[in-house]
Amino acid sequence: MDFDINRASFHKRTRFKPFNIDKFIEPIGLESKQEGVLVFEIGNKHYGLLTKQMIYHHVANGQIDDEAFMISF
Repeated sequence: MDFDINRASFHKRTRFKPFNIDKFIEPIGLESKQEGVLVFEIGNKHYGLLTKQMIYHHVANGQIDDEAFMISF
């Protein structure tokens, strides 16, 4: 999927503080079966972020295998 610049919205100030991710841990299991997870794939490997964190931050960014990523919600 290509980035569509026409759908981007640029602001001088960020409206929400980005969720900066510096590491992922291996999932052992969710604390609750009702915990929502936003799942994404990079390089044929799946990663997950808690939905309740993304509802607050709206944007998560970091690096995986020296490759920058940004997830928005």
